[in-house]
Amino acid sequence: MSKNYNWPAGGKRLDGGASNSPLDAIIRGDGAPTRATADVQQFAGRRAVHFSYREVPPDYTGLVSLASPSSCEVVVEPTGTSTIGCRIARDQPSSRIATMVAGNSGRPGGAVGVPGGVDYGAIHAHHRTQEEDLVSNWLVTETDGGGDMGALFQATCGGQWGMCEPEGHTYRTVQHVDYVRGGGDGRDTSLARMFADAWVVPGCTLSATTTSVLGGRRFDREAGTYETTLVFAAGPNAHAASQKAQPSSTMRRTYCAAARDSYPFFREGVKWALRASLDAAARQGCTVALLAAVSCGLYAGPHKERIGAALPKIVDELLVEPVPPHHLPRGLYFERVVVTRLGETDTVGATPPPKPEARSAHEDWAATSPLE
Repeated sequence: MSKNYNWPAGGKRLDGGASNSPLDAIIRGDGAPTRATADVQQFAGRRAVHFSYREVPPDYTGLVSLASPSSCEVVVEPTGTSTIGCRIARDQPSSRIATMVAGNSGRPGGAVGVPGGVDYGAIHAHHRTQEEDLVSNWLVTETDGGGDMGALFQATCGGQWGMCEPEGHTYRTVQHVDYVRGGGDGRDTSLARMFADAWVVPGCTLSATTTSVLGGRRFDREAGTYETTLVFAAGPNAHAASQKAQPSSTMRRTYCAAARDSYPFFREGVKWALRASLDAAARQGCTVALLAAVSCGLYAGPHKERIGAALPKIVDELLVEPVPPHHLPRGLYFERVVVTRLGETDTVGATPPPKPEARSAHEDWAATSPLE
């Protein structure tokens, strides 16, 4: 979700120089977003790795294939993906797990990430959006909720993708994609390949999420943790109300009318985001992929029920797709590929909405005319 900030004066840059940008990493009473003052060098070597398949095919050279291909599993877990990850890590300790994050193509970390660090007030276990929930979980779990959260995020994800001018009005992104105009009118689905990017952060740790009898949620290290490779990828934003947001909103600056107007284009964009995530995870040696229901929530716009129901089928299409160099099915390189369904109201893997029945003109008239 996009949010505009009024940066208070003062503070220090990460390099220690004077700055008139965000304040240091102190949780202020006014809830202002803050910069990290902790030394980012302690997290050196963990910078996100960018995998782009917009112009090149995947490369599975040197990867070991399995005896039989995997297929998409839809697992119901109300507390979310990290709990499933802990369960798999416990039952399959030799597996290497990738956890996909349904990212914001204009802003790393969504509401958690701000220029130069994190908004500490946005780090908590009560998010209803997957990106903010998993990023909060990761930062809290790895740092025990300490002041290093901003430094960890800045050293890994900060500035690696998103808007070139975070508080500006342009559509220019670090990854050189114009999400607003790049899809044309939506009739050419090959343009949906602009969503074929993934950013990978290996060596992360997530906790299981637990709930209390009163409905409270927390990241619970005692309930389990697991090591994972985070894979950030963003699908198309077809949420028309994004156009009404403030000019600096990343929702507005990544809104794709082509995705809203054309379901085939939208579906293909979702497929490219998932494909890029699987291929990036494979290159990192991961054998279990926990996929996000990318663009199945707010970003789905008018397609929410339809894309949620179709998601497992899209994943299965990707798993039977041959990949170079040996042209074996992609699913042969994964032990398990899992999509999380949060509950009965979740559209992921649900029964597709029925198509409206064709009616005669007389039936239409009778349905709308008052009875005599």
